[in-house]
Amino acid sequence: MAEKREEAQAQREEVEVASAISTVRFPRSQPQQPVLKVAIDSADDNSPNNFWQMYLLGGFMIARWAWLRWKERASRRRPSMSGED
Repeated sequence: MAEKREEAQAQREEVEVASAISTVRFPRSQPQQPVLKVAIDSADDNSPNNFWQMYLLGGFMIARWAWLRWKERASRRRPSMSGED
């Protein structure tokens, strides 16, 4: 009976050692990160006079969309108009 107790105690110790070995812990200290500094450009670059390229591009895109839409609708009307003649 003493042998069984010794074996059981040895197995418990092995389990405790195995569970202690399988645990990995990392330090809680977080690495220091450098502070980012952002340079702000002068306010002269943000004037509306410099946005004419964007206005031109937007106008072109809207005009192209309107033209394609008009062509699509015109192609739908043509077959019905030719059938009435």
